[in-house]
Amino acid sequence: MVMLLMVSISQAWSKTPSNTINNIGGIYLTSDDYLKDSISVRVDFSKREKLYFDNFFIRPYISISKRNQKVRYYKQDIFAVKTPKGEVYRFYNDNAYRIDERETICIYSRQENVQVLSPYNRLPRYAKYQRKTSCFFSLRPDSPVYPLSPDNLLIAMAHENNPAFQHLDQLLKDSTDLTVYDQQAGMFRVNVLLKRAVR
Repeated sequence: MVMLLMVSISQAWSKTPSNTINNIGGIYLTSDDYLKDSISVRVDFSKREKLYFDNFFIRPYISISKRNQKVRYYKQDIFAVKTPKGEVYRFYNDNAYRIDERETICIYSRQENVQVLSPYNRLPRYAKYQRKTSCFFSLRPDSPVYPLSPDNLLIAMAHENNPAFQHLDQLLKDSTDLTVYDQQAGMFRVNVLLKRAVR
């Protein structure tokens, strides 16, 4: 299931605006900058400028190095960051979420450590951890991020008085997994259902 999800997410990259892998990355300070695909703080990797992305998961800031000068940008002041691989990560409540799709709703993913208890010894000190990809969503690119589930989706849409909410309830009853990527439609199943609900 996790492998299928990883393949699905990588295929979904074609739907995001900043998916081309090139020598330009950097920081989107606002959601408007991200929507226009206008990088606020540009980093040209071909000129040996660096974006210290690997540490930003544990530190409250991102560092950018240009002409032997390092500048820090705090996560709370940043909307998103584009990495050397062309991936875009949005910050919300000090967490980084990779943007996988921007259609009717935005779909994100995040790697998390999940505790796996031994079947022979269930004491927490003997537990092991493994990496798991979890899916999240937001109704708009700048709205709150929630774990992707039918209940959370219905609650978020009802809270925002979204007109698709009334039709979506019926459509979600038939759906088992919203995170499956629909090859034929070229988007995640949840966005396929939402497009049907809007009609």
